[in-house]
Amino acid sequence: MPKTKYQVDFPEELKDDCHSNYSVCFTGTSKLGFPIVQPYYGPLPQRLVPYHKLSRLPVDEETGIHFYLDDYRFETVWQHPKQTIGTFIGANPIMLGPDFSTFTDWPLAVQQYNVYRSRWICALWQTLGVRVIPTVTWSDQRSWEWAFDTLPSHSIVSVSSVGTEQSKKAHELFTRGFWNMYFRIQPNLIVFYGSVPEEIDECQEIVQYETDWQRVKGG
Repeated sequence: MPKTKYQVDFPEELKDDCHSNYSVCFTGTSKLGFPIVQPYYGPLPQRLVPYHKLSRLPVDEETGIHFYLDDYRFETVWQHPKQTIGTFIGANPIMLGPDFSTFTDWPLAVQQYNVYRSRWICALWQTLGVRVIPTVTWSDQRSWEWAFDTLPSHSIVSVSSVGTEQSKKAHELFTRGFWNMYFRIQPNLIVFYGSVPEEIDECQEIVQYETDWQRVKGG
């Protein structure tokens, strides 16, 4: 992928100060102020590339960029939205929404903040014409009240099971949350990154993408 920086017409509030994210307010309907994310009905990515490897791997309009990584590897998409979007928009990839962590042992306020950041970035990218598949994340049952707010219904969305197989409890929280998400937003298709648990294998809308580790192990 070329390392060219592309010029982007940003909202007025972001043109001079790259740290003024909170001044850019998108339409939202949740009591927490989550921005509304528009549905995605476009083509599915032919392959997924992790965000932190953009400069080392070929990327084109059939590539999906995912953020199923440690948060520090993509924190810049929030801290410096002007600079980071210029590194990929010219290749016109399909962006999966950022997956900021919502660990169950973190305060709910932090979890909600991370969901807000993901929604905000998705809304910004969509405003700028980027193709975005909304990413859905949740923690335990307490998060169900807000984790699916302002997500589009009947859209293609993205989900990952990475990190949920480390314990029986994490596995159960993931599968229960998955079905709650499924019945609330009724996605048309689910870009699923990682192993599909038996408890949700019956879901016909899942399109699975292997992780790098699964490909290495399989090979």
